[in-house]
Amino acid sequence: MEGSGIKTQVTPSRMKSRSVVFLSLFLAIVTVKRAMAADGVAPGRVIVKFTDSLSASAADLLAAGQPFASALTDSSHSLDQLNQALQVSAAQEVFFSQHGMSTSAARAAFQAQLDAAKVGFPRRTARIPLDTPPPPDLTNIYRLSIPADQDPFITCAWYQSDRHVVWCQPDYVITADFVPNDPYYSSSGSWGQPYADLWGCSDERGRPSRYVGDAR
Repeated sequence: MEGSGIKTQVTPSRMKSRSVVFLSLFLAIVTVKRAMAADGVAPGRVIVKFTDSLSASAADLLAAGQPFASALTDSSHSLDQLNQALQVSAAQEVFFSQHGMSTSAARAAFQAQLDAAKVGFPRRTARIPLDTPPPPDLTNIYRLSIPADQDPFITCAWYQSDRHVVWCQPDYVITADFVPNDPYYSSSGSWGQPYADLWGCSDERGRPSRYVGDAR
């Protein structure tokens, strides 16, 4: 090494050792990518449901660069440490927008939407069996952005070990095997409504809805 008075000799064995390390890292990345493709997992993101201990929007916190500890009831830094270690860059609500809301306010607003739907469709509401369990709580569920070459299964294992997380899963990709031959699938306004007849089966662009068939 020039200018330092120290001479570093790169031996063939050292070069071989470095090559093995680099090759191992390359193969690990390729293996992760192939595994994600085989499992139908979208790279670069995971889906996380936080507990009520997170009292503010995770999307808002990350966008503003604010620590999660400031919005946790126990002021813990564990989620901040995970976010930093796992290189989380952004978050987006999956089902219900909580922008500018506390978790309790978001849950109340979500319940208000459900109640309004029942009032708006009384005949459908009357057909609901009395023993039907309440709908799942879809607040505090976010899609977190992570590096594309990072293993989402390992990422979720770390998040699920934290007491502020209810569950974490990779973002599985679901594709339609075929387009149904139902004549109402691509029609709209058949009953005078200003939207698609089978509005729940597709999104605003006419693609199969991501909510259809969701097991959660």
